[in-house]
Amino acid sequence: MEEKQTKNLYRKEFSKLGFIMLAITALFIGAQYLAIYLLYFLAPNLYESGSWRLLIQMLPVYLLVMPFGMWLLGRMPNVKPEKHSVKPGQFLVMIPMAYCLIIITNYIGNIITMLIGNLKGAPVNNDLLDLTMSLNPLLSLAIVGIWGPIMEELLFRKALAGALLRFGEGTAPLLSALAFAFFHGNLNQF
Repeated sequence: MEEKQTKNLYRKEFSKLGFIMLAITALFIGAQYLAIYLLYFLAPNLYESGSWRLLIQMLPVYLLVMPFGMWLLGRMPNVKPEKHSVKPGQFLVMIPMAYCLIIITNYIGNIITMLIGNLKGAPVNNDLLDLTMSLNPLLSLAIVGIWGPIMEELLFRKALAGALLRFGEGTAPLLSALAFAFFHGNLNQF
């Protein structure tokens, strides 16, 4: 009987987390579209500038949607993670291991992208890369290279992983990484 109650509790809590992530995603997309439409109708001359378009598109997301998402996730029951100390030697070993994993997963993502391109008969474009390469480099660095990753890490690694931690130390990073990947919806960003 207790096992069934535990399963029902987990199902209920995972459903809440799923609905929260769905709401964050819907608000994320909605805020971007609303911002772009407002820019197009209220300041069409600024709409022509990719830099202004990116700035106006991302401001409501990073200033409103993601903090709201962190607040929603923060309302879920949380467990404090156990603190583990890492010795300097261990840290130095982790750096090349992490770098190798980055390269391996990049190759896997490129192979999957190539296979998808072959299946559809045309190459898969990386629209985000194309956009950021055409922008003011400082603005691109600030939004895509600094502010965006900080907000995403706070949302996915801190808030979501914190809400998932009570389901296990293996479950939390795995599901938050999966949510992070799906949130981007772009194989080139995995």
